[in-house]
Amino acid sequence: MINNTNVSKFLINKTNVPDLTSPAIQFHGNTALHFAVVNNNLEIANLCILHGMSVDKKNMNGIAPLHFACAIKSIEMAKLLITNGAAPNVTDNNSQSAISYAAEFNCKDIVELLISHGANVNAADCYKFTPLYIAAYKNYYEIVEILLSHNANVNTLNKHWKTPIHIAAKNNDLKMVELLIAHGAQINIQDHDNKLPVDYAQENRNLRLIELLSLH
Repeated sequence: MINNTNVSKFLINKTNVPDLTSPAIQFHGNTALHFAVVNNNLEIANLCILHGMSVDKKNMNGIAPLHFACAIKSIEMAKLLITNGAAPNVTDNNSQSAISYAAEFNCKDIVELLISHGANVNAADCYKFTPLYIAAYKNYYEIVEILLSHNANVNTLNKHWKTPIHIAAKNNDLKMVELLIAHGAQINIQDHDNKLPVDYAQENRNLRLIELLSLH
């Protein structure tokens, strides 16, 4: 019986268009490489690359294969793409970088891989969310520590002038607030609502958090 991998091999070997740009082959601008990455099929992904398919080709949403590798948390796929020239700072239509995807999907191995290949730890999307902001929002402590250890801006502002410590206080996350303060987070920055981090702690009635933010 012919399995899906063998069918894919047959089609790729018979195709004369490197990026498979024919509307009959693509779906929302995704190439065969996109599909191989989403399915975490290293064999087919490697075959696509060997046949000259662009590792940085974006779909209609501006998503490159590397974005998908981050989303499925496949360090092996990310390594394959990076080794074959994928741009570590590739962004989608919302200006969200691959490292932001890795942070959002809590894949510290890929975060470290991208940093080692020159990814910008302070890359901001169209909402001014950086990888650090995303990781702090999602309570991913290890990701936050990795980013901070590589000089991520702890006081980065989003479109609403909120810093990571604002969102940590709003999320009632004492551990994250402590971590951010330890790396120099400022507690006296007001957001668009004229609120300090301590104001969010007061809204949550978290006495320990209020005390921590008041002491600094």
